[in-house]
Amino acid sequence: QSRMVHFELNVNPKDWVAWAHENEIDYRVPAYINFKPGMLHNFDPSHDDVTFPCPRTWEFVSKLIVGDKDIPSGKIATLAGSIGEGAAREFFTFCEIFKSLPTLEQILANPEGYPIPDEPSVQFALVGMITHNIDKSTAKALVQFMRRLPVEFFIISIRDIVKRKRSLLQNAEIQKCVTELSRELM
Repeated sequence: QSRMVHFELNVNPKDWVAWAHENEIDYRVPAYINFKPGMLHNFDPSHDDVTFPCPRTWEFVSKLIVGDKDIPSGKIATLAGSIGEGAAREFFTFCEIFKSLPTLEQILANPEGYPIPDEPSVQFALVGMITHNIDKSTAKALVQFMRRLPVEFFIISIRDIVKRKRSLLQNAEIQKCVTELSRELM
């Protein structure tokens, strides 16, 4: 032991989510990790599963679901092979929320009046969907909508937009939000 240099690594969900956005990880994965940060790395030495959730296995999950609008229930076994049975079922259930979200068109049609859901899991999914789909043409209306979310979700939205879509930093609406939230975004 004394002939080596030892480093202790800590897993940080905020850092990993930032990495995920910069590395094109499927948007549902960081949305889930924002919702359940303890699931980023959930190792129990006495577990019965052959695997467990960790940053590497969440990247595997992303590769398994990218391009799937809806994740078929038949894919739970494959997800379980990556992150374990319990985590796979919980992640699958979280992803089912995306089916009940309003469409981008519904939000864009009424950004100041479309109802904001109360359930935090739905709010995390909504933020993930918005930050995945926002672009120059929709930024103004989507920022209007996001401002109506509880402040912590507004902060997560802007932080994720800045990481996922750097080019939107040129947008006046996004710049204004970054300036307003600069302390919280740091």
